[in-house]
Amino acid sequence: MRVGKIGLVIFALFLSFSFQMGCSSTPQDNSGEQVKDDKQAQALMSETFAHFKAETLTCIAKIAKVYKNNRRFDDDLSISIKVKGPVRHLLMQVKPRPGNAGTGFLAEQRDEKITSMYRYIPETNRVTEVNLRQGSADVVIGGLSIQEFQMFQGISPFEQLSIGDEQEIDGRMCYRIDAALIDKSRYNHAQLFTSVDERLPVLVRMFNKQDQLIREISVDKLEPMAQTWVVRQLTVRDETFNYTSTFSFEDIQVDAPVADSIFTVDHLKKGWDR
Repeated sequence: MRVGKIGLVIFALFLSFSFQMGCSSTPQDNSGEQVKDDKQAQALMSETFAHFKAETLTCIAKIAKVYKNNRRFDDDLSISIKVKGPVRHLLMQVKPRPGNAGTGFLAEQRDEKITSMYRYIPETNRVTEVNLRQGSADVVIGGLSIQEFQMFQGISPFEQLSIGDEQEIDGRMCYRIDAALIDKSRYNHAQLFTSVDERLPVLVRMFNKQDQLIREISVDKLEPMAQTWVVRQLTVRDETFNYTSTFSFEDIQVDAPVADSIFTVDHLKKGWDR
């Protein structure tokens, strides 16, 4: 299924990107029942992400990262997203502050394929191109990887989807969608939970090959805005590095004019400009 507008889910988590199902074709040896289950899971994903449609989205994410030893680090992350037909652009910039020079990230995606990725290195005042042949799942900015951004937008490169048991999450009954990932360099598989009543995203869990939970992202606050929905707060819990990050989204603008010129390497090199 393809929708020509942005499907923002988390994000921006956001935050709104045009929604497309990024699943590969079902393996040839799947049974008829498995194919049926895959289609039902894809339909459920589509229904969930269809709540979030926009052509552009900009916002500021206030990030509070707290480690289990009580160390805390705060960051501001600006996010700009624009979709024109099959092409999506994503620009993220971290605000410079003591102990943080303020990095940046620019990506272009056509349909389900990332066509270019760049990172701004403030220490050298250089922009470097990410080698897509080596994979992009480990590219992280603001505490979220590019693979997680894709997953939250419903366009993650899923190898296969299936529907699991219903579960109660924070007092809400949810459908569980089990997802096998094509790129397993960072995570092996994931579980995505959507509410039974509203079909809104609630929780994402990521696991390694040993089926150990290594990452959990909960959607804490959602609200309708204009003709779409936006995420106001989400929480990331990392079991590997023992920290919790809270993302609070402010200054959210949906379908406001966003110049093409900001999605360029020259603009990325300017760093935080707000």
